[in-house]
Amino acid sequence: MSNLTDWGLSDNYTDPSTISAFFKIGNKESYDIRIVGSFSDPCTGVQGWEAWKDTVNEQGADVRVPERVGIKDKALLNRKGYPDKEIKFFWALAVYNRSADCIQCWQINQVTIRRQLETLLKHRAWGVPNRYDINASREGEGYDTEYTLNALPAEDGSGLGPCPVAQQALEESTIDLRQLFVGGDIMTPLEEKTPDASEKPRVERSDLKPLELVRNAIESATSYELLDEARMLKDSYVKRGDISKAEQMTLVSLEAKVKERLQEVA
Repeated sequence: MSNLTDWGLSDNYTDPSTISAFFKIGNKESYDIRIVGSFSDPCTGVQGWEAWKDTVNEQGADVRVPERVGIKDKALLNRKGYPDKEIKFFWALAVYNRSADCIQCWQINQVTIRRQLETLLKHRAWGVPNRYDINASREGEGYDTEYTLNALPAEDGSGLGPCPVAQQALEESTIDLRQLFVGGDIMTPLEEKTPDASEKPRVERSDLKPLELVRNAIESATSYELLDEARMLKDSYVKRGDISKAEQMTLVSLEAKVKERLQEVA
């Protein structure tokens, strides 16, 4: 027991208002994490391309903001004028940060980190990274930065397997990494996103079937970004088995027609 636990707080208590939705490793920092995201679930794991643009925020200050697209849509960034050298590939995964006792998004742009994770994934003794903790550390700044990942055995000697604490934290979290592609809050489920006042609200009826909802979203898309949002909505229904393969083919054909329309007005 400690003063913190006596007072009803955990030993590793951190003020929630100081915790970012994104997991980052500073110089000479080290964290124990459990990767709970998977690329088979787009809410917890996505791959894509990112470029940065200069803009002015609401306070009139010059800022740089990211533009992200899905793994198959790099050409969208090229069409916006970004050269290949400015477009970076990334992974984004939901992780349970033991130090902060919360779920965060780990966006991995660094090739060295991805390669280390691939090595663990292929290793016979470790495998899928949601079955063990990883210590992630960093040394250096700029071009001298070096990241190191070390797989950690279970403290109780029980071997590899799911972590109930991490899994419960994920189930209680509202993280939705599909929001990375539409500029939304990653801690708000995509379907619950509230449009800006400047956006034309799309009418959604509760009595519509998933196929009809997705078809309406695709047909009403007036930009590549809205089309991407409609495709991610489709993928979420497909994953749940709410849209058949035949219906998927119909939607793919519809997407192609909308892309042609958008190209004509670009």
